[in-house]
Amino acid sequence: MTVRHPIQQSLRNVFRRFLVLGAGLLIVGLPGVALAEELDVEDDDPFDRPGFYVGLGGSYQFNVFQDRIEDVISDAFEDEVPGSSASVSLEESGGINAHAGYRAASFFAIELEYEWIDKYDIKGSASIPVPPVSGSGALYSIEGHTLTANTKWIIPFWRIQPYLVLGAGIAISDVDRGDLYDTPAIAQVLEDAGLDIKSGNHTNFAGRAGLGLDLYLTKNIVLNAEASTVLTTLKEPDVGDVDDLNYMSFAAGLQYRF
Repeated sequence: MTVRHPIQQSLRNVFRRFLVLGAGLLIVGLPGVALAEELDVEDDDPFDRPGFYVGLGGSYQFNVFQDRIEDVISDAFEDEVPGSSASVSLEESGGINAHAGYRAASFFAIELEYEWIDKYDIKGSASIPVPPVSGSGALYSIEGHTLTANTKWIIPFWRIQPYLVLGAGIAISDVDRGDLYDTPAIAQVLEDAGLDIKSGNHTNFAGRAGLGLDLYLTKNIVLNAEASTVLTTLKEPDVGDVDDLNYMSFAAGLQYRF
């Protein structure tokens, strides 16, 4: 029996996911391509021509789940140890956003969109009255990768072209258990409340919906800005009823039209 190295197996798994995502892109995009071929008319506008494009830029992620995590942690301490208290803070994160796609017609394109989310910490502090114990530090941290297959619906208004993007794919989250668990009494309360967070790599479904704007500097160089909502489903970290890592993504960068 052949035993594969863990890294080799991981690469094989990622490759399989990319194949599945590519097939999904075709399934999602083919109806739009067919519609584009049926409705689009030939013109001489260099800014709405069909063809491939690639893009790269930076992004800023704004989370929408901090208050829910703080409620779960606070309730856990109050329920397990009356008189105790806890609080949670979370800093926003930046990252990198990349596109590779094909514009099938003036108003429609299909694309792959990748987003790397830099590691950010969910920090917490807690105090227990009897015995008197207090501690603070990272509850857990997450580094994320999101890859979605998108349909892009464009309003081709010369050099300024707003668009709607809808897509689905995968979210890969690398979770690290924080040093708040190094305080045994606090760790025990968290574990008794069912918040025994495990470190590891997790892959789940992701969906994306948003609005953007392409500004053509030349017929080949495009300044791009996009705001989207990314919805994910997580099994880990298991923080009460907070079973997602939803965030708002604001991205800007340059694209090259072939």
